[in-house]
Amino acid sequence: MMLIDSKARAAGVSAYVRSLLGLPESSAGRPTRAQMEAEQDRAWQVLQSLGLDPAPFFPADESWLDDYQ
Repeated sequence: MMLIDSKARAAGVSAYVRSLLGLPESSAGRPTRAQMEAEQDRAWQVLQSLGLDPAPFFPADESWLDDYQ
């Protein structure tokens, strides 16, 4: 963890691993529903790009998003 922290500081980013993966930095605190939906969409695309079927990785419905505003 200390190695990742030092590389993040050197790169000038707070979310070093996310930046390496080409993902946007996430804001501190509880995400909004829109942010969670965007994150889910990105995850879906990543899984598809790896040749995987994303459906088994996600709940059948999106009721879990109801907890987010």
